Amino acid sequence: MPAGLLQATVEAARATTGADSARLLLLSPDGRGTDVAAVSGRVDLPKRSRRPLEDGLGGWVVRNHRAVLVSSLKRRLCYPQTALEMALTLRGSDSVVAVPISDPVSGSCLGVLGALSPQAMAFSAKSVRILDLFAQVAGSALTATARERALRDSWADRRIQEERADLLASLVEKVQEGVALVDRQGIVRYSNPAFGELFGLSEQELIGCSADSLLRQGQPADDHQDVEPKWNQGQLELIIHNRAPRRVIALSRNTFEYGGSRAPGWIVTARDATDRARWEARLRHQGEHDDLTGLPNRHQLQRRLAEVTAAGRVGPEVGVFFIDVDGTKTVNDALGHEAGDDLLRAVASRLLGRIRPGDLLARYGGDELVALIEPLSAQDAPAFAERLLGAFSDPIQLNGQVVAVTASLGFTSCREGSDPASLLREADSAMYAAKRAGGNGWRAFEADLHDVALAELRLSSELRSALQSPETSGLHLAYQPIVHLGHGYCTGVEALLRWQHPRLGMVSPPQILEIARRLHELERLSDWILDQALSDLAGWVPKGIDQLILGVNFAPTELTDPRFSSRVLAALERHGIPSDRLVVEITEHELGPDLQPRVATTVQELAEHGVLSALDDVGAGQSNLARLVDLPVKILKVDRLFVMGLPRDRRSSAVIRAFLSVGRDLDLDVVAEGVETKAQEVALRSYGCEIVQGFRYSKPLPAQALADWMLFAPDQVSRLGPPRGASERDPARAEAGQRST
Repeated sequence: MPAGLLQATVEAARATTGADSARLLLLSPDGRGTDVAAVSGRVDLPKRSRRPLEDGLGGWVVRNHRAVLVSSLKRRLCYPQTALEMALTLRGSDSVVAVPISDPVSGSCLGVLGALSPQAMAFSAKSVRILDLFAQVAGSALTATARERALRDSWADRRIQEERADLLASLVEKVQEGVALVDRQGIVRYSNPAFGELFGLSEQELIGCSADSLLRQGQPADDHQDVEPKWNQGQLELIIHNRAPRRVIALSRNTFEYGGSRAPGWIVTARDATDRARWEARLRHQGEHDDLTGLPNRHQLQRRLAEVTAAGRVGPEVGVFFIDVDGTKTVNDALGHEAGDDLLRAVASRLLGRIRPGDLLARYGGDELVALIEPLSAQDAPAFAERLLGAFSDPIQLNGQVVAVTASLGFTSCREGSDPASLLREADSAMYAAKRAGGNGWRAFEADLHDVALAELRLSSELRSALQSPETSGLHLAYQPIVHLGHGYCTGVEALLRWQHPRLGMVSPPQILEIARRLHELERLSDWILDQALSDLAGWVPKGIDQLILGVNFAPTELTDPRFSSRVLAALERHGIPSDRLVVEITEHELGPDLQPRVATTVQELAEHGVLSALDDVGAGQSNLARLVDLPVKILKVDRLFVMGLPRDRRSSAVIRAFLSVGRDLDLDVVAEGVETKAQEVALRSYGCEIVQGFRYSKPLPAQALADWMLFAPDQVSRLGPPRGASERDPARAEAGQRST
């Protein structure tokens, strides 16, 4: 059998199965091995001329006279170990299909036809059937060749060639992959039915037409490539628009001797790649868009910024807004993360309605978005910032809850030397400046903001390190006594967070908490404060200070954590502190209506275990007395703002009297904070307020200093607790560093 026809069979087999490579092995004349007769595709595979039947996949197929289909060499064993060892040496191949080539007369095995692919699951039972057809052609042709040698005198060479061509043509007519022969002038001389069906043309319309006219029916699937260079390389994907729906066709062109001439023509194979093209397009879209909001993602944003800066479009005509949605953590804690996702989708939809066609709104990460606006003049930047902020002016409906959210915006514009990283860094610094100013506003970038941002970044890193080893980092607690005026004894202490920074000195508690929130370390910080405060409380007991009550102040968002109660109770058990010695305080002005139901549940859980709760800084924010009905607290802490005006400020006096009246009616203890003068104490006594706290009695003291104050300081008040037989319930609290006195 001529090597050319074997090679053509292998070429056609590889093309119709979509294989990476194909081989045809023939049984050696001595019947002890197989020889490589033809190879198509990759040339880097081993090509040993003679392989024993006991070694390799081909030998196994010949010995067993059976086809084999291996979906993945890396995942499954479908044949004996010796064959596997051979298969695993195939460089880069994973899927294999091979069929025996049989003598159609005697049924004996003549050889093997196989195909390989680097992709798993590349072949199927259909591939086996296709190869079997080729194997039948090869077997018939090999048998015919043998007969030709035996009957060379009676068979004309032309008749043999026609028989071979008829066999091959019959097979090609039946395959589902499109196959066409194109001569050196680019004219189609033959096409099978599948080729015409892909292009929507009949055989009569195809034969005689030019390949160029076929290519002009579509456009390259890759918009960045022209047809001619890809076609000359032998691989091309076309989008055909004259079909409904449109179709993507993958074309492959290989040199082929045509018409007995040594002048080359081409065999062109075509297959439908529409499904694969759709999948690739979907993957490209997913690679550049955010799954949650559908907005462009950070990758697409940075590519667009790179295009803008590379084009040299500087000045105020290109503006970048960094947008941080305020309060998303509160929504997540109160309503769940699904509600938080719905919030981000709603915000994205509103902001899209505020930008113009051609502008870009991208999700940068978390609750942060970036808007790239062009053109945007310097005069229009403030108005555009207010336009974006207007997207947050109306509340958002989330699962039947009305949620009001705001945003902090930072703005910068392209300048000479700007790059994507510097633009995002500047806009981010401006955004944090707006957030530090209270949020719900915007700020344009200024040079000093970058220095501030670097300082905050350094401080954030130092706080994270401090939380790793609080004992050596300067983090500690100070305690301020709470005094009962009626009996003249200290009923409890308030713990205050302190950070003596080695470089900056004393860092304010609000700044520490803001950094902890941003680092998502608030829970860790609060757990340390609770643990340290309970440890100090337990340490005072051997000194005879065993009746103090300790309270710890937590952010309302922390109480929405389902694990909060178990964390508190575990800490009490760990230090051997009775639960009725602890008061959990909740800062009123941070308690929004969306948090209150879940906070109330937690407070009730703690109350069932004996832990008291207090509402702190009452009156400092938007006070709502309805909370006292829905929230089962036992203590009200009146904010220091009202005590400062005593005794002369009639309004402050009236407010304090009102809170005392509410406390008596609802059986709540009322504590006045910030008492500094004798006159303030006298006024509070006259109103009936018995529990106070402030610098008049003591400044916040370290744990050891507080013990000394309780035991040895002059008797301004009785330090060691209530006199024997006192029965009144006396609250105290400790604040977990959320404010300083």
